[in-house]
Amino acid sequence: MMVNLVGSRSGQTSENAMSEAPKMFVIQTSTEEVSVTAMDFLDAVQTWVQWGGHPTDILAIEEHDNRTTETVH
Repeated sequence: MMVNLVGSRSGQTSENAMSEAPKMFVIQTSTEEVSVTAMDFLDAVQTWVQWGGHPTDILAIEEHDNRTTETVH
């Protein structure tokens, strides 16, 4: 099962948050793989927990940088 979530801190207005692009975190458990777009690792895990995930179920978390040099139109 693949689920996509957006982190709760992605709307930050602090100077630090504006200088960083959100990243995609893939949280893997024995029963699901969840894709979370978040500002950082903690934001990703907290978002997943808010949607019913349990930290003790986590087998692995992959972090993917969303930076690109391509222009999006």
